Amino acid sequence: MSKHTPGPWSLKYPRNDNENGGSVRSVDGYQAKWIGTLRADTSEDDANARLIVAGPNLLAACQEAAEKLRADRDAFGISRPEQLLLNKLEAALAAVEGGGS
Repeated sequence: MSKHTPGPWSLKYPRNDNENGGSVRSVDGYQAKWIGTLRADTSEDDANARLIVAGPNLLAACQEAAEKLRADRDAFGISRPEQLLLNKLEAALAAVEGGGS
């Protein structure tokens, strides 16, 4: 799998009120990279856009949480609810990497 564009990402809406949608961008130093264009006709579209923009931060948080749970499991053991949470995190991470849903 290819690596994703590093975050943070931001959502930029057009300056012209006659245009719908916005673009997701990544800023790496002084270089802005266009990632995609999104429609923003409804509040649901806007919520979807914010979720996409949060992707890199959500991915990092999931990776960190999974690493912590794995370390705790290997060192001390974890509870059943913690194992179920780790399973969900690992499934989500696998989906991001193209290996699951």
